[in-house]
Amino acid sequence: MNIINVGYDSTNYYALETKTGKLLVDCGWPGTLPKLSAELKRKGSALKEIKNLLVTHFHPDHAGLVQELAGQGFRGPAILGPGGEGGFEKVILALPA
Repeated sequence: MNIINVGYDSTNYYALETKTGKLLVDCGWPGTLPKLSAELKRKGSALKEIKNLLVTHFHPDHAGLVQELAGQGFRGPAILGPGGEGGFEKVILALPA
């Protein structure tokens, strides 16, 4: 499995190749979509290749770009982790526009 680190600004996010497209594990700070896009491009990928999203927990450095990704056309599936401790709270099949 090909795993690439697409993190920036002392944070780490990972894109994993899957049969249906890339899975992005965590997605970054609000307002930093250009940085994520640039890092993906630098690593030979593109934002449009992200087909799945896993947000490990609801801190702004891990979940901050969810709405911006939806605004760029991302429609899931997305797995959103806990707001605090415990198991996953939500599995969203498609993010609303």
